[in-house]
Amino acid sequence: MIHKFAIDEVKILLDVNSGAVHVLDDLAWEIVDLYKNASEAELTARFTGPYKAEEVREVLAELRQLEAEGLLFAADNQEEQYLLPENPVVKSLCLHAAHECNLRCRYCFAGKGHFGGEGELMPAATGRAAIDFLMRASGTRRHCEIDFFGGEPLLNFEVVKELVAFGREESAKYGKEIKFTLTTNALLLDETIAEFLDREAISVVLSLDGRPEVHDRMRPAPGGRGSYREVADRITRFTARRGHDNYYVRGTYTRFNLDFAADVLHMTDLGLKRLSVEPVVAPPRDEWAFREEDLPAIGREYEILAREYLRRLEAGEPFDFFHFNLDLEQGPCLPKRLTGCGAGHEYMAVTPAGDLYPCH
Repeated sequence: MIHKFAIDEVKILLDVNSGAVHVLDDLAWEIVDLYKNASEAELTARFTGPYKAEEVREVLAELRQLEAEGLLFAADNQEEQYLLPENPVVKSLCLHAAHECNLRCRYCFAGKGHFGGEGELMPAATGRAAIDFLMRASGTRRHCEIDFFGGEPLLNFEVVKELVAFGREESAKYGKEIKFTLTTNALLLDETIAEFLDREAISVVLSLDGRPEVHDRMRPAPGGRGSYREVADRITRFTARRGHDNYYVRGTYTRFNLDFAADVLHMTDLGLKRLSVEPVVAPPRDEWAFREEDLPAIGREYEILAREYLRRLEAGEPFDFFHFNLDLEQGPCLPKRLTGCGAGHEYMAVTPAGDLYPCH
């Protein structure tokens, strides 16, 4: 399988199964679609005239060489090459510290933070049992991960603190290390909490959707008032104090802001350097859900953002946009490509009641 696209007059081909990326000239761009269904003689006859016969033969030879090396039209036999381990280990848990929230985001998949149930906070005993489970279920794996999630986990900050301390103690007993992450809307992110997060080197995911009107439309506080001003102030102070490291500002764009590049750039203008903005996942009935006709505009917006990303990089004003962090030399390994995020076998979510789910 191949995928062709062009940007700024550069013609690019992705060989999907091998992951190889090729830059094509005009002739190769035209030939490659017909290459598998026509003979060399037929292709030479067809393209001789607009191009020289020798050029056609040269392109065909290069395509044959790439195919022989497994870099073009590679076979889709990955599932035959990799079998899931019979006894997979759990490496990561998402602890739902709170099924409560202090915002009323319109696109929230958690139903105001309650996940379709009653609002509740995770007891410390449940969190400790989850950490014990992770230590045992991770087998010989040394590095494990725990993400405090919600709802809004800072509504249960005292338990979060207790579980971090417990996790440090338990992981030391097992000869392991736990990397802690906390996802927050930042409304409760005061100096006391910031000091704790810094002291414990906890990675933080901070929710901000971009421009004030965009953020406030989708992320209001109870009663409908906007939350942008307070959230943006707390986020900018927190990221500055930790030297713009060990965090991501995570936004969501919807059909209401198809010009989402402006939201990313607004956040960079606030001094935020590590950003991830994701498309909303919503049922078609929601007015903010995407329609198929929105896809061309979304594609163009990523191009706008990419050009500005490069311009600022060259101007000495770089920022990190998560979805542009593609390593063309060392991409994901085969197991990672086949298993994705690991939901349900390497990664699980734990509710305040102690139930396990494959994903948050």
